[in-house]
Amino acid sequence: MKKALLFLIGITFLSIGYSFAQNDTINIQGRIVSKTDNSAMPGATVMMINIKDSTRSKYASTDVNGYFRIEKLERAFYKLRVSSVGYKPFQKLIRLQLKNNDLGDVFLEENVVLIDDVVIQEAVPYFVSEQKIT
Repeated sequence: MKKALLFLIGITFLSIGYSFAQNDTINIQGRIVSKTDNSAMPGATVMMINIKDSTRSKYASTDVNGYFRIEKLERAFYKLRVSSVGYKPFQKLIRLQLKNNDLGDVFLEENVVLIDDVVIQEAVPYFVSEQKIT
């Protein structure tokens, strides 16, 4: 009888601990902006890549005001990777421990590619016409 009671008490404590562990998720949020003019960057991709297990990684896209929120992360080290067309990718190693994390503004630099001189040449079209020689 005592063994069965101890077993039930043990199972109860394990289930309570498991339920608390399930509710212990972490959220992260922030805003992606352009470094040149502080304008919001809608449609940027924000990835939280779990360093230990990349299958547990999550991602989000920014809204029209450049804000993002990723929920249900674990306590772990993550590589934050932000990318947007026309901008240099941004990466940062982050250790998540708090329940709610606000990164504030994350600035992306433009990816400017300078090209060499462009030469435009003009050529006069040369037509050969058929003429009969008599």
